[in-house]
Amino acid sequence: MSLLKSLAVYYVTDKEITYGHNYIPGYEDLFQSRRNKVRNMLEIGIGLGSHFDYISSLYPNYTMGGGLKMWRDYFPGAQIYGIDILECPIKEPRITTLVANQTKSQDLFRVVHLMGGVIDIVVDDGSHVANDQVFSFMVLAEFITKDGIYVIEDVQHEYIESFKTLTIFPTEFQTYIKDNFNVKWYDTRQDTKFTDDFLMVFIRK
Repeated sequence: MSLLKSLAVYYVTDKEITYGHNYIPGYEDLFQSRRNKVRNMLEIGIGLGSHFDYISSLYPNYTMGGGLKMWRDYFPGAQIYGIDILECPIKEPRITTLVANQTKSQDLFRVVHLMGGVIDIVVDDGSHVANDQVFSFMVLAEFITKDGIYVIEDVQHEYIESFKTLTIFPTEFQTYIKDNFNVKWYDTRQDTKFTDDFLMVFIRK
């Protein structure tokens, strides 16, 4: 079992097919060569509230912030930041949690400032609403470092094609993406029962 998969299983994160989505192979492809280079990472959405209650009811060993702990252990030199609209009480080494809304630019700018003005990796596992995903990327894209990666998880099936073609973005931002990012995706819907088992990925040139 690979390191990332073993961490995902240990921390009971639904990014791993044992508990939900089949994102770990895609993440290994993206991150394995970068493990020791990443200095900071932002995850949008910590999985609090009703999500935490639901997953906890299925898996008694589930702990709050499992995804953040997984990333912390996988990226040995990184500070991991997690934001959510609900306060997260976890206190762990190299993990910082903040209350912030991914649909409010002032909240996102505040988080970027706390991260030193640049971000190596963003994983959007927040609202899963297409308009929110588009908004957050449009705000945060300029702060992604060279070779940095922005991932949108759980793209809803009715929006997958418009994300792949970039037509979900305003025309001028489509040009910005093409000029500044390499675009790829991981479609793992065939592996699970989820119609949103899809990662959209932007890699800074």
